[in-house]
Amino acid sequence: MTNNWVDFRQLKEQTSIECVVAHYGVSLRRVASELRGKCPLPMHTSHESHNSFSVNPERNVWSCQSASCMAAREGHAGGTVLDFVALMEHCSVRDAAIRIINIFGASVSMPLRLPASEPAMQEPNRPLGFVLRDIDACHPYLGARSIEPSTARTFGVGFYAGAGLLKGRVVIPIHNESNELIAYAGRAIDGSEPKYRFPAGFRKSQVLFNLNRARRAQYNAVVVVEGFFDTMKIHQAGYRNVIALMGATITSPPICRSPWNWS
Repeated sequence: MTNNWVDFRQLKEQTSIECVVAHYGVSLRRVASELRGKCPLPMHTSHESHNSFSVNPERNVWSCQSASCMAAREGHAGGTVLDFVALMEHCSVRDAAIRIINIFGASVSMPLRLPASEPAMQEPNRPLGFVLRDIDACHPYLGARSIEPSTARTFGVGFYAGAGLLKGRVVIPIHNESNELIAYAGRAIDGSEPKYRFPAGFRKSQVLFNLNRARRAQYNAVVVVEGFFDTMKIHQAGYRNVIALMGATITSPPICRSPWNWS
């Protein structure tokens, strides 16, 4: 019997409400310790409540204080990331959990298997709807790996102390060959497992790390290495045409979805 169990508590703790809201294109402004703005929920019908929607990043919850919006939600003022996605997608809480896992990534206690009618693993990696903020490019871990701050800033790499799945890890942005941000990898710096954390459902075999920059380097050949930090150090040494596999093996299917064009 297929096990479709999901750890909702762990999912709520590890998924940042700030990132989830940003994925839906919601623009909020900071007011003290909260983020506020216009409510994006589909049942919100008030034209007078312009700043009724708020996000509390510390508690990882959201709310809308509009009376009409609350009434449409049976009096509930707000909730968790699961509640928000369920309302935005008109789906059950469990289906919301599956969407969160596929889009943002999550570490659940038991493997999640999607029904055969949802072949998500065959789809290309989609661009992210958010960007992580306040990344420390000068963290001592990077210095210990011989990565200079200027190189870390070029690659967008640094320590992330915010909320969510990648909290407390060094984050590494991953772009596709069209320079679209499609994922963050999180490197543990305290010996915890897994050493690298990727979003659930992310297809590493479809991507060559740093191909987006190497294509602009005006070379007719590339230097291929195995990992993220090897790439950064080769780039740092002046070889801009460096790319990396995100693993120790090469798969039989094509790695890239489009031909390499170095011009």
